[in-house]
Amino acid sequence: MQVRPLTTPVYNLIQARALELMGQLEDDGELPLDGANQTVREALYRALITKGLALYAILAWEGIGDADGLVPVTPATIEALIDGQPVLAQVFHHAYLEPLTMVDAEKNASAPAPGGSGAAGETIAADAATTVRLAPVAAKTPKANAAPPSNTLL
Repeated sequence: MQVRPLTTPVYNLIQARALELMGQLEDDGELPLDGANQTVREALYRALITKGLALYAILAWEGIGDADGLVPVTPATIEALIDGQPVLAQVFHHAYLEPLTMVDAEKNASAPAPGGSGAAGETIAADAATTVRLAPVAAKTPKANAAPPSNTLL
């Protein structure tokens, strides 16, 4: 399958369009299943994003067909493929977004240290004890032959 690269603006537009389509379905009373259920809404949103990504990205494919033979890449055939093959749609979604999620994962692994001194390294030392016992302090008693403190400079 040949796909075009995904950019942040395009991904944001696809997400916005998915929300817009959900709003239209809701306004028309056509949300599938239980539209009041948050899990159902999230699944529908994800399905709309997957379809939007496929419509944007897929430029060419090999070996995709029906009973009549191979089918060309058109918006209608892309929609039919994504709607009719949920496992393939899920594989496409993950494979297409994987480079973005890998960059995000690498970014998180290389986050600056809390002190701002660069990338944080692996912690190799055990945690320090939270309480420390102080040694008892002896009471100070003046010595009999000690000179009194002086406020004058010689």
